[in-house]
This record gives sequence, C-alpha cells and structure tokens, in this order.
Amino acid sequence: MSKLKKVFYYFSIVLTISTLIAIMNVSAQEYRWKLICPVAGSADQEALDSVVRDINVATNNQIKIDIFYPGEHPYKSADFLRAVSTREIEMVGIIGGYISGIEPIFGLVDLPLLIPNGDFEVYLQLFEKLRSGYFKEVFANWNIKECFTLMKSGQEFYLKDGWIENFDSLKGKKIRTWCTEVTDFIKLMNGIPVSIPLGENYTALQTGLLDGTTTNIIAADGNNIFDLCKHVVISENSFSVTMYVINQEVWNELPGELQKIVTEVFENNRKKYERVYQIKAAETLQKLIVTKEVKASPIPKAFRQELVNRAYDAIWKPWIDRSGEDGQKAFDLAVSILEEMGYKISVPKK
Repeated sequence: MSKLKKVFYYFSIVLTISTLIAIMNVSAQEYRWKLICPVAGSADQEALDSVVRDINVATNNQIKIDIFYPGEHPYKSADFLRAVSTREIEMVGIIGGYISGIEPIFGLVDLPLLIPNGDFEVYLQLFEKLRSGYFKEVFANWNIKECFTLMKSGQEFYLKDGWIENFDSLKGKKIRTWCTEVTDFIKLMNGIPVSIPLGENYTALQTGLLDGTTTNIIAADGNNIFDLCKHVVISENSFSVTMYVINQEVWNELPGELQKIVTEVFENNRKKYERVYQIKAAETLQKLIVTKEVKASPIPKAFRQELVNRAYDAIWKPWIDRSGEDGQKAFDLAVSILEEMGYKISVPKK
C-alpha cells in the first residue's frame, strides 16, 4: 500500500469513528422540559402522567418532563402564552377562557351556548376542524406548536339551593365565573358573576361569597364542591379543553426521529382521552347522587332556547368585538362549519 493510500485509509477510519461518536452523542442527548398544568384538582393529572410515562418509555428516558401544578410555579394563567412563547417554560396547558384576555381567538372554543343542543360530538368535530386549520396560524404567531388536547366534559352549574328555570332563577345569586364569556352568560341569566379561582371555590361557597359555581363535574368533584352544592343544573353550555402546547424552538431542536416518536405518543394519548371524560362525568354524577344525595336537573328546553336566541347580542358579539377582525373571521368559520353539519345558528343575517 502506497503512503498516499495509507494516509487516505487512516483518514477515512478517523472520519468514520468521529462520525459515529457524533451520532452517538446526538442520539444520547437528553432533553428536560418543564410542563405546567393550568388547573388543580383536575382530571388532567391522569392524562399527563400517562403522556410523560409513555414518552419516557418510547425515548428510553431521553426526554424527561417535569410537571408543575398550581402552587408549584410562579405563573398565572395570563402569563402562560408569554412564558411558553419566550421559552421560559417548554410546555404549558392553555384553556381558551383562561387566556381569552391575552389571545381572544382561543376564547372561541369556550363560547357558551354556541354548540347546538350542547352536543359533545358536534363540539368534537368543530374543534378538530379549527385545531387542524385556523388555530395553526394562531399557534405560529405565538411561536408554539399544539401537542395534544384534552377534551373535557360539559360545563354545568352547581347551586347551594334552587334550580335554573327562567330569568328570575339566579337573581341576587353570586355565581363563580372564570372568563369574560362566562361572565356575560351569567349576566344574561341575571346572576351576579364573581371571579374566583376554582381552587378557592370551596371556601367562597362555605363563607357565602358564592351561592353557586360552574365547571365540569369531574373538576367540581375534585374540589369538593358537592359537599356544599347539592343541586346540579345540567346545561352543557360549553365544553372546555386544555390544549397542551410546546415552544416551537424547543420542538425544532429534537432530531427528526425523536419528533416522530413523541408525535406518536401525543396522538395516541389524544385518541385515548378523547371521550374518557364524558364517560367519567356520567359515572361521577351517578356516584354523587347515591353517595352525597346530589340532585340533578337540566335547564328547561324552552328556557335554553331563549338563552340561545339572546346569546349573539349578550355573549358572542361582545367576544367578536374584543377579538377584532380575526375574531369575526374565526366566528364566521365556526358558524359555517356548524351550518354545513346541518345546524341553524342564531346569528344576524349579513
């Protein structure tokens, strides 16, 4: 072998070894993310534990996710988008109504009375079309990527006494609100909205600061609401979701193979929990009726229709005004999707 060939031979060996070492370093690189859950005492914990466990197994612990719940981090809901957008945190769960003051467009998915008959299957189809289409533009504007979304059961009302049967039912009663859209809904029913975090509802009900509250059944049970509120008013006025998002730069730093693996985990869990909470809500209510003597009654059909007929002026139009042109565009898109599904939505003709 000539000297020149030997030089090339040894050079190729060194280059191959260096390349292998580089590949091993990349594949062995560990990633650690902080994930913030927006609500305490919620059903999110089971799903998040599942996601983290599945990612640990699928990536052989290359990606480690630390979950923080309210009280374990310094952020308020209004801080979430900024914090994940600027990479102070890697992942966060966002609830449309909680951040509608920062990004009004996300409030669209929490608009009370928009879903015909409070039908979850209709809501699911609407949300999927928005998530895979229009919302992608909004996510990109905030430098984030949607990973998976947890679909929650319907929003109901829980009262210490009485029912919601007409426009007099809530007069003089202080009802917890958690976003501007719900505030407008409570005002439409002549109630007095009081903004209080879910975790403080028990004390507020106990001391008389609240006469009732609203959230989904699983969250209400997790916060011991049924110790004080024995009347459940089934309204299914909206279906809240928690959209778990990741900083786009954090996502881009993952090698393509890891992105593929993690995406598969996210999608599997999205499907796994798509209808879980609807079933759990029904089972929870059944249990509460037996164990805590809770009573349940729906908003009368005729009164619900009256509320729907007034919803545009009282709730939807104010949201559109706050959201600007983008809000009008998103609302029109939602209405067109629902009408394509065969539903008539109570909005003024253009």
